[in-house]
Amino acid sequence: MDLATPLEGGGHLAVLEYLHAPESDVVQEFMRQWEHPAEADAELRALRHEVDRIDEYGRCHVRWWVGIDLGDRHVLLSTDGNPKVIDLFGLTSLLVDDLISDPQAFARHVPVDQCRYLLDMPDLQADDHPAGHLDRIRTALAKAASAS
Repeated sequence: MDLATPLEGGGHLAVLEYLHAPESDVVQEFMRQWEHPAEADAELRALRHEVDRIDEYGRCHVRWWVGIDLGDRHVLLSTDGNPKVIDLFGLTSLLVDDLISDPQAFARHVPVDQCRYLLDMPDLQADDHPAGHLDRIRTALAKAASAS
């Protein structure tokens, strides 16, 4: 990661080095070592330890925590051929459901001024949401803002 900085209004700007999709055997070997850290090199064991530590903290302290989300799409290669992992943690979509169902309660848990980029979440850009889903979120955000 070349740069990570918080954005006013919530979220972060992350500038990554150029990464590309590896061959499936590279992904399979990485995933095998991830699942069996005793067989991995020291660098991967250290990464796994840190990821597990962050996950434990998130489970205890972060509302809507998903946990470690690691699949083939998270393993990429740098230009020098080293495997890299991205986007290992996230929040459950229940965050959005809770916002829509009770904007005032949502505002008690999340400062609304930190939700400026909520509608930009990649999961909300998918075409598989019901009609008007983003409009319902916008309306709920407005209600949450007026409640705070």
